[in-house]
Amino acid sequence: MGKQMSVKERLFARYVAEGRTQAESVRMAGFASSNPDKKGSELVKKQQVVDLINQRGSELTDERAVSLREHLDTLAALRDDARDAGQYSSAIQAEHHRGKASRLYVEQQAIVNADADSPSVILERLNGLLSHDRVAGKD
Repeated sequence: MGKQMSVKERLFARYVAEGRTQAESVRMAGFASSNPDKKGSELVKKQQVVDLINQRGSELTDERAVSLREHLDTLAALRDDARDAGQYSSAIQAEHHRGKASRLYVEQQAIVNADADSPSVILERLNGLLSHDRVAGKD
């Protein structure tokens, strides 16, 4: 059997399982490293560390699933209370939030190209097209 994990290794595994980056987890666990990215890569090559990350990740998933159920139940109760009080807008809003929490709705985002031409370049092109059309019209 391999050697026992250190407290810092256990902390590192916990922080990674919670969703922090490896470098951030290295620093938070108290490792003295001039290159936290490299230290994090070294740590995740240790099977005991990987096993603990996976174990803790599963535990967190289970805890969050229970929290989601409680959250949905609370929203349902608020929806019902609002409906019973004749506050239909609030009831609809609570039901909408239940749907979002359950991932029934998908939010879409448009990605804008950062390499778009500047307005002056676009204006220059338009003027070029207009002058080309004027010359073509004289023929």
